[in-house]
Amino acid sequence: MIAGRATPEGTRRRGGDRPGYRALGSTGLTVSAVGFGGYRTGRADPEHGEALRAALAAGVNLIDTSSNYMLGDSERLVGEVLAREGHPRDEVVVVSKIGYVQGPNLDLARERAAEGRPFPEMVEYMDGCWHCIHPELLDDQLGRALDRLGLETIDVLLLHNPEYFFLDAAHREPERPLEEVRAEFYERLRRAFAYLDIAVDDGRIGRYGVSSNTCVSPAAAADATSVARMHAASDGRMAVLQLPYNLFETGGLLEASSPDGAALDAARARGLGVLVNRPLNAMRQQAGGQGRLIRLADPPRPDAPNGDETLRARVGALLALEGLLAEAFPEVNGPRVAGLLLERWDEIAHPHAWAQIFRHELLPEARRGLGALVSWMGQRPDSDRVGLLQAYEDALNGLVEPLQARATRQPPEVAAQIRRSIEPHLPPELRGQSLSRIALSFAVSTPGVSCVLNGMRHPAYVDDALGILGLPPIKDVQAVARAVR
Repeated sequence: MIAGRATPEGTRRRGGDRPGYRALGSTGLTVSAVGFGGYRTGRADPEHGEALRAALAAGVNLIDTSSNYMLGDSERLVGEVLAREGHPRDEVVVVSKIGYVQGPNLDLARERAAEGRPFPEMVEYMDGCWHCIHPELLDDQLGRALDRLGLETIDVLLLHNPEYFFLDAAHREPERPLEEVRAEFYERLRRAFAYLDIAVDDGRIGRYGVSSNTCVSPAAAADATSVARMHAASDGRMAVLQLPYNLFETGGLLEASSPDGAALDAARARGLGVLVNRPLNAMRQQAGGQGRLIRLADPPRPDAPNGDETLRARVGALLALEGLLAEAFPEVNGPRVAGLLLERWDEIAHPHAWAQIFRHELLPEARRGLGALVSWMGQRPDSDRVGLLQAYEDALNGLVEPLQARATRQPPEVAAQIRRSIEPHLPPELRGQSLSRIALSFAVSTPGVSCVLNGMRHPAYVDDALGILGLPPIKDVQAVARAVR
């Protein structure tokens, strides 16, 4: 257990005279302008830990994670890295979130419901994902989060997308007046905040707030949250707001959703620290209401972490592991996934082919081969074989996401068009930078933003992201935002 917490003195010391630090609202804490986003990070991929260590060594002092990221393994990764690296606890701000009920936590919720003692006010949003911010669940999940992180205190705890309540209410009670639904929502928030006040008082958390995707929506939207009303529900003690913001999703800057203006204006008026998520992954609404993901980055070089050369080398490493499995289990017909990937390499670069081959060939083959190995081991496992099998599973699981990304990679002209649209509004020093640096600089340059959370799952991404800190800011972010609309 790591004692202590982030402090104003410690976080100022961390920043020192280096560029790229600013106040986290009125909390007294000083944070790096770019933070480590823990979404999709865990201990299975060694590069995730390497990236977090590199980010901390380079001066990043805000880490954002959540109880549902990788079913809690993201929090475990953060805790293990902090314990091993020895950074002074008072210099690093750890942010986590509670609200989603998935995986083991969903199993727990179902067990409790079957026993007749369900968590109150559970929003059963979909089969594999429930949501809840009732104090009883917050108390249970806060204890588990602290255990996973190995911390005495979580510096900032956020309620994670509580607006799921609105979607569930619209489904269950479509005729109910919207203002009545909203009144119940803010009353639930008030009770949640009252519990978090207790957690602040007893030292389990330092401060609290909300992460909401819909605080940037038009005020009339049925699922819109109001920064002003959330802050009022906390009696003014809410300290931090997290919201989505990027070159295409600019509601936080341009959508005047309250008398204060946009969400960023309302946050500044109340002294809230603002954390930005999704700076490089934009959802752009198209005709018919369908969202289209736009990656705000240049196409990867072949030798980049997710470039073709690197991925093919990883498949080659998987093939070598399959050879070792064949030697360790000579009597078993183990998995032959790597050969399939190499044989269909060109085909799986296309989204439809990847989906079909993954579902009908790769996944069945992996299940067959791994099942045969596990069945053979039965009651006679030995540590060497178990370790080899685990290494293979980790390597295989680590390939699925980048291969999926390769298949859905956007055409190069998308990035080129974005660059052409915004370059006239950029300072000369930014025009030759990577598109990801330009996109991050846009978010960092926006008034009211405290820290931009970037998913830096590879050390190379850390270098790219932190390269913006010595560059001049974008003076007119509104002009840039309007240029890509």
